[in-house]
Amino acid sequence: MNASANRNPSAAITTRLVTRRALIRQITREYANLALTELAATVCELLDWRRPNGGLKTRECYLFVRELHKRGWLPWLPAPQPRVRRPEGVKKVAEPGAPPVVLSGAVVMSKSRFPLADIHAFN
Repeated sequence: MNASANRNPSAAITTRLVTRRALIRQITREYANLALTELAATVCELLDWRRPNGGLKTRECYLFVRELHKRGWLPWLPAPQPRVRRPEGVKKVAEPGAPPVVLSGAVVMSKSRFPLADIHAFN
């Protein structure tokens, strides 16, 4: 830290803010091809933004970076894409061209330590 920052605490805070802002801009510009969540995690790691339990503040950083983008301060980032959710009850199936998995062979049953009657007692 320079001498003027030692005399003026607000100058030190301003210097740190400018440095953090420059770092966020540099990271997001260099790695703009990454997903926004990955960028947020990277920014958190480099700036050491952590929760009291030691975990990264990735969610807060994600919202922060998204807000910076929305305000036009990070114009090189692509707009966040909404997640496409499958309707409830729809299950993912195998690719149309993929051959089905065929199971064959004998099923070998071994004696269990727990008789079937005991299993029904838990229902």
